[in-house]
Amino acid sequence: MKRVIPLVFPPPHPAQREVVGAARRFNILRCGRRWGKTTLLLRLAAQAAAERGRAVGWFAPIYSLLAPAYEELLRRTRSGVVRAAERPQPVIRYASGGRIEFWSLDSKDVPGRGRAYDLAIIDEAAFAPSLARVWEEAILPTLLDRLGSAWIASTPKGRNAFYELWNLTLDDPAWAHFHEPSHRNPFLSQEELARMAATMTRERYRQEILAEWVDAEGRVFSEDALEAALLLQGPEDPRPGERYAAGVDLARSQDYTAVAVLRLGTQLELVRVERWRGLSYTLTARKVAALLARYEAYAHVDATGVGDAAWEGIRAEWPRVRPIRITGGRDDGRDTRSKENLVGRLQSALETQELLLYPHPELLAELRAFEARPLPSVGYAYSAPEGLHDDLVMALALALDAARASKGTGQVLKVPGRWSGLRGGV
Repeated sequence: MKRVIPLVFPPPHPAQREVVGAARRFNILRCGRRWGKTTLLLRLAAQAAAERGRAVGWFAPIYSLLAPAYEELLRRTRSGVVRAAERPQPVIRYASGGRIEFWSLDSKDVPGRGRAYDLAIIDEAAFAPSLARVWEEAILPTLLDRLGSAWIASTPKGRNAFYELWNLTLDDPAWAHFHEPSHRNPFLSQEELARMAATMTRERYRQEILAEWVDAEGRVFSEDALEAALLLQGPEDPRPGERYAAGVDLARSQDYTAVAVLRLGTQLELVRVERWRGLSYTLTARKVAALLARYEAYAHVDATGVGDAAWEGIRAEWPRVRPIRITGGRDDGRDTRSKENLVGRLQSALETQELLLYPHPELLAELRAFEARPLPSVGYAYSAPEGLHDDLVMALALALDAARASKGTGQVLKVPGRWSGLRGGV
C-alpha cells in the first residue's frame, strides 16, 4: 500500500484553482506581485514528487533564488522526506520514490543535463537572461523521455526574454498562457493595492501589480531602437579587404569574458559575439587574441580591475589592442572612459542606426535588461539588474569606442613580434 504523505500547504485561492484547472502540457504564467505564484509552484512540485513519486526539476535564474524554494519544500513535506542535501546538487528525495532537483540557470554547466523529468518548473523566469535558449536547449529535452510538463512563471521585467517566450508560444496549442494581476489574490488588501496605485509610478504599477508588458523604468536601450537596429541575419566570417574593430570585456569573479566584433563602414555592423567563463587568464588571453587575429581587428580591452597581466597577455599575442579603464568619472581623452559616456554613445548609435545588430539572444537579453538607477547623491549607476550580466553590453560599447577611434591609415603597424607588418593600424 502506497504511503500517503500529508502536504502542509494553504488551500489554493480561486484564481489559482482556475489556472490549474485550465493547464495544458506547457504553461506560462505572468502575474503580479504577491498573487501566489511561488506558492502554487511549490504545491505542484510537492504533489508531483512527494505524492505521486515523480521526478521534478526546479529551475531559477540564480542560485540564491533556489534556497528559499528548497527550504520551503523541505519544511512543508518533511514527513515524506527520506534524504535531503544542498551540496553538491540540491535535491529532496521522498518515500514515494519521487525527487525534486534544484538548478541554477546561472551555472556554467548545462542545467538538467542527463536528467529525465516528469515536471519542470522555472520560477522568476523574467530574470533568466537567455530564457528561450535555455528552455529549448537544456530544459525541454529533460521532458522528452517521460512526456513531461512544465510551468514557467514570473512577474514581468520589461520586454525581455520572458516576453519573447510568451509571444513565441502564443499560437502553440500545447501551451496555456495565464495573465494574473495581483488583485486576483483575494487575500490581499484592496485598499493597500489602491494606495500603491496612487503612490507608485504608472509604469512600475502596471508591471509589478497589473503584470503588464512595459518598458522597464530606467531601461537604457528602448525596444524601438533595438528593433530598428536588428537588420542583420547573423554572425559573419571575416571578408577580405574589410576592416574590423572589437571590444573585449574581461571576466571578473563569476562574470563572463565577452568579445564583440564590428565591421567598419558607413554603418557599423555586428559580425561576431562570443562569451565564455571558467578559463584562466592565460587561456582567456589566447582565445581573445585568436579571435581578434582572425578578423585582424583593432580592439579596446576593458582593463579595469583585472590587473595588467590580463590584457598584456592579449597584447603579447595580438598587439593591436588598447587598454581602457572604465570609471564613474570623466573621459580623459586617452585611456580612461566614463561608463556613462560609453553607454550613452552606444544608446545613440542604436537609436540612429549607426550600429546594426543581428539577433544574438544573450546580447539582446542584456540590452533589454540594462538599466540606469539613480544614485542617492547625484547621477546614475549603469549596469544589469542584480543577478544578471552586462558583459556583452560593455563589449559592444567598447567595440563602438574602438571603431570610432580607428583611423584606418593603411600604414604598416610597427610592432615587434610575430604579428609585425600588419596593415591598417590606429
